[in-house]
Amino acid sequence: MCGDKDLTWKKFYEEYLQLFKAKENWDEPKNYVSCIIGMFCHMYKEHYNVDYTFVPKSPNPYSSKECRDAWALLAAFDGNASEARKYIYWLFKKAINKTTAITHFGYINAPGIIRKYKLYSAKKNVLTRSSKLPDEFIIWCKSTIPEIFTKCALDTMNDLGALLSYVAHYNQAMKEDCAEKQAICKAESFGLIREGKLNIGESHEKSDR
Repeated sequence: MCGDKDLTWKKFYEEYLQLFKAKENWDEPKNYVSCIIGMFCHMYKEHYNVDYTFVPKSPNPYSSKECRDAWALLAAFDGNASEARKYIYWLFKKAINKTTAITHFGYINAPGIIRKYKLYSAKKNVLTRSSKLPDEFIIWCKSTIPEIFTKCALDTMNDLGALLSYVAHYNQAMKEDCAEKQAICKAESFGLIREGKLNIGESHEKSDR
């Protein structure tokens, strides 16, 4: 029993709590809890310069209170593990300071803190003309249509607005697969453009297209 217990927790520490490091693991429901707790432990160590201490009461790590608390946190974000990850990062980087003593994982489930983050997140996602274009969109453009950057500036929403106006004006003379039209189409899939207009002044979400 002792051997099995040590091996079970060892695997939990050395393998499962490292899953958060790979972005694709956050998209797998079976990895949600491991990723959330792993992210928490990583940020905890970075913030306090000491490892988070588990107090095993069962041979099965997934019966621990930390795991139950991780499920509760996930529920607070409607099952969106990526949003829970952003919340944990925000908590350690912006919501607490060095004098705040987090003595248990359940601390981060405090309703008041979660609500504060959601207000922060809603405000942050409101786009203005000076807002930077999402990194994912820029990365896609660089890998798929790199020539677009030799034709126009593409860094802020204002730049995207200029490109949108250009495409609308010269639409008939442009090929359907030209870099400019591809960029506009991709921007629509990211929610940066809606109904042919620059999506500013409202929260944006990436579409499923």
